[in-house]
Parts: sequence; C-alpha cells; structure tokens
Amino acid sequence: MNALFTLLALLATRPGAASAAHDAERLEHLYGVVAASYDSAHGGFVRDQGPDEFAIELAFALNREQGDPLWLARALRTVDWMAALYDSTGGGFFQRLKDANHMDTSFEKPTWANARRLENVVEAAQRGGGDGPRAMATRVADYMDRVLADGRGGFVAGQVGDRTLIPEVNGIAIHAWLRWAALTGDTRKRDFALKSLDRVWETCAAKDLGLMRANEFGEAGGAPKLVDQTEMGRAFVLAAHLAGRQADLDRANVLGGLLLANFEDPEKGGFTEDAVRKSEAKVKRGGRKFDQNAAAVRFLAELASITGRNEYRDAARRAATAFDKDLGKTRDEAGEWAMALRALKVSDLPPRPDWKEPPRAKEQPRVFRPTAGKP
Repeated sequence: MNALFTLLALLATRPGAASAAHDAERLEHLYGVVAASYDSAHGGFVRDQGPDEFAIELAFALNREQGDPLWLARALRTVDWMAALYDSTGGGFFQRLKDANHMDTSFEKPTWANARRLENVVEAAQRGGGDGPRAMATRVADYMDRVLADGRGGFVAGQVGDRTLIPEVNGIAIHAWLRWAALTGDTRKRDFALKSLDRVWETCAAKDLGLMRANEFGEAGGAPKLVDQTEMGRAFVLAAHLAGRQADLDRANVLGGLLLANFEDPEKGGFTEDAVRKSEAKVKRGGRKFDQNAAAVRFLAELASITGRNEYRDAARRAATAFDKDLGKTRDEAGEWAMALRALKVSDLPPRPDWKEPPRAKEQPRVFRPTAGKP
C-alpha cells in the first residue's frame, strides 16, 4: 500500500500533472472573477453600459458542463437585458445603453458587437430561453444581412464608414453567421459564410505573411495583425467543424503556422500584435497585448482540438504562462481568458447540425407548341 501511495505521489509531481493542476487553478480563479462581476441591479454581466459577451458565453458553457442552473439564469438574465440595446427602428444592437436613448440618435452599431451578441442570443435560444431569443436572433441576423453583409461575400465594419474588408471584423461576423446557420440548419446561410471566408482569403492573404487589411482599391497592405489571423482562424476552424470543407482546415493550419513562425515572441513569450517577416532569419515584431493573446490562445487550442496537433496546444500554453501574473489581476478580460483556457481543457465547439438542403426544382417537360398560321 505504501508503494502505491508513493507511486501516486510521484505521478502527481510530474510536469504534465502540475501543468493540469495549475490550469485548473487559473480557471477556477477566473470563474470566480466572472461570477463576482455579475450585477443583477444593472442587468447582469454588464460593463461600460454594454453586455460582457464573453462572460455570457462562459456562463452558458459552465451550465452545459456542470449543469449549474445559476450560471444559466445569469446568462439568460443578461441576454434579456440586452434587448434594451436593440434598435427597433433601424435594426441592430446599439453599442451602449446611452446610445439607445431616443433623444440622442446614434449609429454606433458596429458589426463585431452585433455578431458577438448574435452568438449569445443563439446560445440562449438553444439553452431553453423560450421564443424570445429565437425571434431576437432572427431580427439581428436580418439586420446583418440587410445592412452589414456584402453581396459578394464578407461583412463591412459597421452601418457607417468605409466598405473595405477587415479580416478581424469578418472573422467575428462569419463565426456568428455560422452559429446562426447551424441553429436554423439553413444551407444558404452556411454557404454565404463559406463564400465570405473565400473572399476574405482571396482578397487579404499574402504568402508567408498572413492576412492583411485591404485598402479602398482592394489591395492588401500594411503589417499583418495578430487579431486578423486569430479571428479569421477561429472562423475557419468553426467552418471546418460544421461544414467539413478541407480548404477551411488547410487555411486555419496556415494561419496557425504563421502565428508560431512570425508572431510568437521568443524572448518574452506570448504573441505580438503585428509581425512582418523580413527574411528567413529576421522578423520585425510589435508589442504584446493581453486581450489579443487570449484570442490567440483560444484559436490555437481550438485548432489543436480539431487537428490533434500538439504544437498548437503547446504554443497556446506557453502564451498563457507568459501572462500568468496578469490573470490574477484581470476583471474586464476575465471571461475572454476563461474561454481561452477552457479551450485547452475541453472543446466548446457546437454540435454539428443536420443541414437542410433545399429541394431541387423539378425539371419541366418540354412541350411542343406549333406556331399558329404556319404549316
């Protein structure tokens, strides 16, 4: 018996076990921070007069995992409060509560905010929120389709402003559109998301550099940005998972490889906000940002879960370790980092839907009709 206890003690001290224990400890801390941020007097998971979309997402995820009804109630309560931000006249979500004041008209309804909130509402519809969330999701998706979508594929950044493709914005919007398509099972919605992925890649991808932002003439330029790679990367991973296109998985792998080769900071750890490869041995990198690294960790962890490639998971763990001391201080990014660290532990990718292929139109038989008055 003593030998057994000794063996168990030795296994517990192995690096892998210590890492797993540390991951669990960090996650529990972040869960506690998010739970403490819930304020029932001000709508729930609310900050700066707007919803904390990542905290809502985490609450739904914890309810799925643990079956805790309190997390579900918190998430549904915040989604219900979110309805106050919806513009019933023009459509779409206002950014903050003050923007929804009818005495002070605002067009501050950015695409990224509507997309993230659409995902929250879709999740509420799936988690027993009643008919209200499904109807709200339909209205938000209609606004995105009418105002924010480009018929050629992709989404613009907002109701006003230039119409160029920004990979970061498109990654968030396409990810949400795929979730909406999966909820409805509508292949036309799915196919628009896939068309959008293709257009962003064809317009913005540069070999050995990654996705770059296009100007008004459709020409890609500037330094590749981390947020563009990670948000589009997550959209490619979700598309590969839900629709099964190999091209999407291939493109996600390209972006994952570029994060490791160009964006990972070999000295400080984590990923830099931009990176340009100057030569085989030289890369010019910018600084690091805490929230952007959460998105990078999540993308790489999701990519690892769908490909089984440990180099992505290892890089994600290195980035999380590089920001370890900051995780104890955060509140605003607690939900985002919690979802990122969860992705190292468990896949939060949604179930694959049964796509409803539209019925094929029956070919009408050709009928011979003689021309009147002619022999």
